[in-house]
Amino acid sequence: MPGAEQIYMFRHALMRDAAYLMQPPAERARLHALLLEVTQRVLGDGDLALEPVARELADHARAARGARPTGHIDEAFVSRAELRFLELAQRKAMRDHNLSEAEALARRAADFAGATVVERARALTRLAHTLRVGLRYEPALDAARNAAGIAAGTEAEGTAWQECAAILSCMGRLDESEQAGNRALALARASGDQRLEAAALASQGSACRMAGRTEESRLLLERAVQIAAAIGAREVEGIARIHLGYLHGMSGRAAKAREHLAAALRLLEGTERTVNRVDALNYLFDQAFSQGQTAVARKYLEQAEAIARELGYRVGLSQTLVYRAMWHDSRGETEPALAALYDAAAISRELGDDRNLAVVLVNLGGLHMDGNRPVQAEQAFRESEEAAARIGNAYARAHAQAGIARVRQAQGRFSDAWLALEQAVALMELAGLPREVLKLRRRLAAVQHESGDTTAARRTLMQVAHAAIAGGDLAEQQAAQEQLAALAAARTP
Repeated sequence: MPGAEQIYMFRHALMRDAAYLMQPPAERARLHALLLEVTQRVLGDGDLALEPVARELADHARAARGARPTGHIDEAFVSRAELRFLELAQRKAMRDHNLSEAEALARRAADFAGATVVERARALTRLAHTLRVGLRYEPALDAARNAAGIAAGTEAEGTAWQECAAILSCMGRLDESEQAGNRALALARASGDQRLEAAALASQGSACRMAGRTEESRLLLERAVQIAAAIGAREVEGIARIHLGYLHGMSGRAAKAREHLAAALRLLEGTERTVNRVDALNYLFDQAFSQGQTAVARKYLEQAEAIARELGYRVGLSQTLVYRAMWHDSRGETEPALAALYDAAAISRELGDDRNLAVVLVNLGGLHMDGNRPVQAEQAFRESEEAAARIGNAYARAHAQAGIARVRQAQGRFSDAWLALEQAVALMELAGLPREVLKLRRRLAAVQHESGDTTAARRTLMQVAHAAIAGGDLAEQQAAQEQLAALAAARTP
């Protein structure tokens, strides 16, 4: 109609691109800048409204470079807009667990010619975090250290050191992780950055747990939760609660574990760390399963697997498959259980995830022993011990050694089983988990008795009972006393 605006829809991309290229460069830049202005006017300036289209807006901002200044649209506006939209788009990519997209966006922001020192350091820190989530620890550490170096003396330095600490912890380099974390914590407190302080405390708490300092870990994590909750830092609080849930679960405090894990599940929904809800659900499954709450456990398992598959969170999927194997095994479904564990091992090997591989292989070894396949079991236990040793995980190494002891016990090689269990006990003491130490000592007593050394078995069980009383662990105290009674009954003619 005369006077009406005309809108063209192109049937073919080539025709559209040709028409676009026919526009003079200055006109193209002006139109891209105009689109930026109109989009922000329509959607507003809030991050949530702009995030879904941030990637496209970042591309428009790049194409708008060199546009003739009009109103408040100038080169500085375009540069700030491009960096902001790159950050928002990278945040969305992380929430969607699209790591390749997130990496590309972080690299683009880090290489942006108009970025300030602080902006470049923050982009490098986001890149390091993305690479860490993808288990690419060496390049992640390079990026984080680079960020810390160029950010020295600025507000971005502490966050860079915090990321260094998290990466080093994942690599099993706990002393270095603690040093980096202390630098981050000092910088956070000096600047009054409570979010960074909470994140640094959570990271330090995780490292302490891995180093076997469980009480120190608990205190650090609880302080992290307290600070994060006070300032509404949902992601930081959620991750700290996952660590606390795991710590309480390993220490036999099931109710506390469930409380923290359920809270983490709520807090992390819709955040950049939403994939870590899979971790919370996996631990919730473990707690419910160990309490015999099979219907609840199955619900957690199905939720975890659905989220992991939907988001392509393969680390979490590998962990979920271990619990899937436990579920099948409890129902006498050996073949599906083995299949789940082999799939989990394949994923962990492909990702280079030694942390999860060690756990997968311990479970695989146990399943092979249940099926009277000691050769395959020993191979799995030894590979597990090697994987755990590579990352300095004393807890996983202890379970691998206990698995080897089980093989030796079945073979009648009791002295070798005794030695392997003593090594397992020493490693678990290093991991700082008293209840697990007591369980391993009771297993050691059983081997000592089976080898014919009833005196050593009784002495070991008395030590367990006394340690359980001192630690207030009534369940382990009762278990040790029952074993002692069984020994006494066995001696009665």
